[in-house]
Amino acid sequence: MIRRLLLITICLLTIGIAEAKLKVTTEADGTVVLTLEASGDINREFTEKGYASYEASDLLKPYHNATKMKIVTPENVKLSDKDLERITGMEDQENNFPQLETLDMKEANVEHDATLVKLNFMDKLKTFTFPKTTTKIPQYCFANGSCKIEHVIIPDNPKRSVTIGVQAFGSSLKSIVLGAVDPNGNSKIEQQAFLGCTNLYKVDF
Repeated sequence: MIRRLLLITICLLTIGIAEAKLKVTTEADGTVVLTLEASGDINREFTEKGYASYEASDLLKPYHNATKMKIVTPENVKLSDKDLERITGMEDQENNFPQLETLDMKEANVEHDATLVKLNFMDKLKTFTFPKTTTKIPQYCFANGSCKIEHVIIPDNPKRSVTIGVQAFGSSLKSIVLGAVDPNGNSKIEQQAFLGCTNLYKVDF
């Protein structure tokens, strides 16, 4: 009896995962909000056509030229590396959202902070908000010569520490907000984190 109940429970969980569906809404200012129900929801809305070539589903096709986007993951759901790659691209030639200028990931919990370096592949991205769960801004995150990101926000989260990696930011950076962190933690800014940031004019610390 217990074995049968366990089997039924596993089957129901499997069905629930299979039916998990990406939710798409639009805010008053035109921001497209992608809310995941399960890890992989964004990736499942794309069909691979070749190396670094993907076709969006009918759900996402209307938002191909969105200029502002927000990504939300509920508690205990992570934005997988593949989910993030469908937004940023896995290589320069993959460009699923070519007009995107603002990307807010404050409420998204990413699988691996290191994958955030792929934001460099986005041609027109100017403003980026890190997830409030981010603990490591990778080395050379935005230091790529082709990176266009001008404004960076690290949101408040006094429950975690943040390390900003070596040469994390590049010459395109104009302003940055360094939000609150754990006052008793081990947050740090690595050497040369802002090396070459010749256009930086505002730091909100």
